[in-house]
Amino acid sequence: MKIRNILALIFSFLLITVSCSDIQEELNSPAEIGIHEEGFGEVGSDNSHILHFQKENWNLKDCQQCHAADYSGGTAKFSCLTCHTDEAGPEACNTCHGDFSDSSRIAPPTDLAGNMERTERGVGAHTSHVYENMLGAGISCYECHPSATGSDEKYVFAHVGELPADMLFGTVASLNGNPTYDFDALTCQNTYCHGSFSFDKPTNYKDYAYTANQIVGKNSTVKWTEEYNSCDGCHGLPPTGHIYSELNQCYLCHADVVNSSGEIINKLNHLDGEKQSVAESELENCAKCHGSAQSDAPPVSLSGSSDPTDRGVGEHEKHLLTTSFTNLIECAECHTVPATYDAAGHFDGTQYAEVLFGTLAASDGANPQYSQSTLNCDNVYCHGGFEFEKPATYAAFAYSSDKISGNDPSLNWTSQAANAECGTCHGLPPTGHIYSELNQCYLCHADVVNASGEIISKDNHINAEKNVIAQNDLETCNYCHGDKNADPSVLANAAPPVALNGSSDPSYRGVGAHEIHVRTTEISNSADCAECHTVPATFDAPGHFDNSQYAEVNFGEIISVSQASSAAEFKSAGTTCANTYCHGGFKNGNMENIVNWTGGSEEAKCGTCHGDPDTGNPLPTGTHPQVQDCSRCHPSVVSVTDGHYSFVDKSKHIDGKVTIGGTTFDWTDLQLKKLKAGIDY
Repeated sequence: MKIRNILALIFSFLLITVSCSDIQEELNSPAEIGIHEEGFGEVGSDNSHILHFQKENWNLKDCQQCHAADYSGGTAKFSCLTCHTDEAGPEACNTCHGDFSDSSRIAPPTDLAGNMERTERGVGAHTSHVYENMLGAGISCYECHPSATGSDEKYVFAHVGELPADMLFGTVASLNGNPTYDFDALTCQNTYCHGSFSFDKPTNYKDYAYTANQIVGKNSTVKWTEEYNSCDGCHGLPPTGHIYSELNQCYLCHADVVNSSGEIINKLNHLDGEKQSVAESELENCAKCHGSAQSDAPPVSLSGSSDPTDRGVGEHEKHLLTTSFTNLIECAECHTVPATYDAAGHFDGTQYAEVLFGTLAASDGANPQYSQSTLNCDNVYCHGGFEFEKPATYAAFAYSSDKISGNDPSLNWTSQAANAECGTCHGLPPTGHIYSELNQCYLCHADVVNASGEIISKDNHINAEKNVIAQNDLETCNYCHGDKNADPSVLANAAPPVALNGSSDPSYRGVGAHEIHVRTTEISNSADCAECHTVPATFDAPGHFDNSQYAEVNFGEIISVSQASSAAEFKSAGTTCANTYCHGGFKNGNMENIVNWTGGSEEAKCGTCHGDPDTGNPLPTGTHPQVQDCSRCHPSVVSVTDGHYSFVDKSKHIDGKVTIGGTTFDWTDLQLKKLKAGIDY
């Protein structure tokens, strides 16, 4: 019904009503009359104005004739703004589609038919484009639909047309092509937003990122009513034509877009038609991509990880920052270091950094290898992949075979096992080296290690050199055993203490009773080293360095004059001496006396080898006269004062001979001499 006819009808009705009222003033006022059917203003009613406007193709012009152009009431004196509270009133977008209760949600869901399911064409992917876009800023309505809003009015009837809604792609969607929408299949094709792009390789610093002349997207055909959650739906990870990169590495060059977890952190910089990348100056700093303030190498790796079990991290820190065994390893020992960030081979599209060993890793016959599949290093000099041929110089004494070699273990880059503990790269001592304990290495390698086996000079360890002492040091006995700072011509200075391992403790077998034997004591002069050991004529004489753990005991002339039932013997297992002349192995002495090399002074006190007159022990017994005053027969050896004995001449005690009176008898002719003297000794 035309609005003017309605108004005329209303006017006629009012005129009749007023006339009747004038005639019958006592009658009740008539009920208010409206032009709309009952339930017109109710949502859900069969007569709801929503259904009415759907039938009228959403024409609101007629409403304005009664309710005013701004819908505030007009001649009908009923405001539409009571329910339509948005500034645009009934003309607000969410009146027809979106959320009527939220003026900021102006696109479906809900669609014109009241649908909210994504599978409905009127709903589709509106939400993920306009409100909940996870990858970019909210898409403007005009990137997909034509704009029909004029500058002088809120509502333009041209906006309303036949369904489905018109499609007209905007600037961003059309950046790299001619996007289209298939109304039957409900699909979008050739849209920049879904991978229809190609970036030509530039001539500036950004060209390092290209492996081809172009970086291109997938140009995906997407269906409007289906859901797409894959991060690589629009372009590959990395895009085609881009150097290799994992998702968690994108942040290195696109830090204003994405973080190290591959999450978009600035939607304004994604799907914006721009290539957001770092400045060239940042790329000149190695630590920008790998490393930290402490180092240009991981940690942190390209993926942002600091976990040593990550292959991009591995043992970098142990090689470059915290090594206890050597100086920091140069990057060039494992990789080709580029002169500039864009040098050939630096960005080459491969997944992993190439391992190309340098000079040190290949020293001394090593043939270093690294496996990208097992992450194992083999045949590396630094980890025992070496062989030192026996030289013709003085250093040959250290060899027990034709060469000294390392353990050459197969070490895993990410295992976090004891890859660099002392003894893993070479034995203690190395194979082919004469026997030596760890705390004895310092004797020949004093510029490398101390007496505790600790590296004291990283410059001199794992440096492709054999850092050993000079030959003239080895010519003095006391350099290795004894006091190296004392006069080497003094015999006592050439025997322990100090032992080969630096110990001065007499309970240690390398020290034991050396000092008591080689220094003048209360009961005898010093013993010669040759009485217990074969003394080498030179430091490298055969048998001196012989790969055995302990020094050999070879008794000399005096000890061997023993008249015990068995030959003099040193028992290495128990560190004891038995049947020795020095400790009672003579006629009428304590022939069964066994002394402990590490037992201390108790092993040699007076009375242990023969009787002690001071304590009332009148031995020697047997055929020896039972005379307590030793000086009666041995006055040139011992004297007595107030019942206590002292030596007159220590050189005549424990000398392998018997001095009676003023005459010294050798054991070889003693029997003859004693018979002539009438003494049954």
